[in-house]
Amino acid sequence: MKTSKLLSFVTILILFVTSCTYKDIMDVGNDNQVLITGNSTNGFSEKGSRAVSIEQIPDGEHIIFYSTGGIKADGDELYYENGMWTGLKDNKWYKGEGPANITAYYPVINGADELYKDNGELKDLVYCKGTFNQEETINLTFSHIFAKLSVNIDKKVNDSIVRVSIKIPYKINSFDFKTGEYTISESTDGTISFDKNDDGIYEAIIPAKTGMDIYIKLEGNDIPSEDIKINETEFKSGYEYICNVKKSEPKGIFAT
Repeated sequence: MKTSKLLSFVTILILFVTSCTYKDIMDVGNDNQVLITGNSTNGFSEKGSRAVSIEQIPDGEHIIFYSTGGIKADGDELYYENGMWTGLKDNKWYKGEGPANITAYYPVINGADELYKDNGELKDLVYCKGTFNQEETINLTFSHIFAKLSVNIDKKVNDSIVRVSIKIPYKINSFDFKTGEYTISESTDGTISFDKNDDGIYEAIIPAKTGMDIYIKLEGNDIPSEDIKINETEFKSGYEYICNVKKSEPKGIFAT
């Protein structure tokens, strides 16, 4: 009987130690795991207005993720599923190396040469940049890196055109994905052309820059051949600038 009681005590002790050891290991793993959530994107703000729409990156989409400090990532491609971003190659916090300094981008871009579409139009890139403390859940909120230009052409003018061209004198030539900063240079091939559409609205993503003169050119019947200069010259990141093109008998075609 003593032997039986001793074996029972040893069995209980082993189960207790095994249970505690497993729980401790799981707790350490959970504490050290990187958790990344958040798929909200701020829309473009209109000049002079603080109102902004909120959009969301849908499930199954991918982002590019960079981080230094407490989290290590160098352009990891993450995908969004069930409220979480997964795919981090080194999925742990490095304790003692300070906060994590992160940047994330959507859609997936791997270099400055991928910032432009085949027709020369700049892509609408959104990003999140922030600093997060050790073992804190990282919640991403994205904003537009560039500016947006919307050209609204009066119906009387739009009915007469066949094409609209927007001349943008600067082009992005380098992009630092770890900081979100980019450099631009003057360009003579920055013209974007649009075929006529019925609603008369023509939109383009443009670099955020102060002191940039942008011109519009209309092609069609009874349309003056000269370029129309946009009054705005200061374009800020995340803002939409609306240019209205109208027809006036004394002035011809002009922009406001």
